[in-house]
Amino acid sequence: MNDPPPIKSKPPPKALPKFVYNLLKDAEMKKKCKEFGVNSKGEKSLLIKRLQKYTLLFNTEILLDSPRSPLQIAMQVEKEEKEEQDILFRLG
Repeated sequence: MNDPPPIKSKPPPKALPKFVYNLLKDAEMKKKCKEFGVNSKGEKSLLIKRLQKYTLLFNTEILLDSPRSPLQIAMQVEKEEKEEQDILFRLG
């Protein structure tokens, strides 16, 4: 009998580096946002917040046995931002 071929597992993704956001130009930040699938519109402070949250979530997820996809992480960033805006609107 022939043994089944060994299952090749993909190597885990590498952690995203921490960026020095103050050194990045707006165009570079927008490019990174697009690369990660997060909203690239808004002020620089908002772009920084999105990139920080995405990086934190991504780097946490890759440590798990069943990490979520980058798209799922980007969707969570967007969902949490909307929830924060809703809270601020209600308080405002």
